Formats: sequence, C-alpha cells, structure tokens
Amino acid sequence: MQDEGEEAVDSEDGTDTLWNVDTGATSAMTPHREWIRDFSPCRIPVRVATNEVVYAAGQGSVLFQPTLNSGPAQDVLFSRVLYVPALSCNLL
Repeated sequence: MQDEGEEAVDSEDGTDTLWNVDTGATSAMTPHREWIRDFSPCRIPVRVATNEVVYAAGQGSVLFQPTLNSGPAQDVLFSRVLYVPALSCNLL
C-alpha cells in the first residue's frame, strides 16, 4: 500500500506501476504490455468507471512481486490479465 502523497508512476509513459484492488472489476487489467507473459491478442470491450467502453488488445499472465513492510514476499502469477492500453492504472 502506498503512503499518502507518495507516487508510484512510470516516468516514461505516466502510467501507475502499483496494483489497485477494484471489487467491481471483472478481470485483472494493466496498461503495461511489457509485463504480460504468453501474450495472446484479443479484442474485449471493457466498461470503465466513466461508463466509457475501451478495448483490451490482448491477455496473458503477469508475475506480481509484492512487497510487504518486512520486505519482498513470495511472487504470485496472475493469469488471464487483460492488456488495456487506454487504462492509466493496474486493476485487480
């Protein structure tokens, strides 16, 4: 979890590098194509919070490397993660 006022933003493209838990999300999603292993192209409509429909361009697995207060924790592999270029953050 991020402290108030702390930012975790990829300086190259301005997208968030943290994962946000969204209980309304039907799938895990990321705008980071480079994170996705075993990428498979697809075109899936995704309705975002503004009620706009954007499209996933692919899906695959993402290796999540959590960090706890005590340091790194065991890696977790998320499967069927949608690659949604129009997003500005990662959703779980």
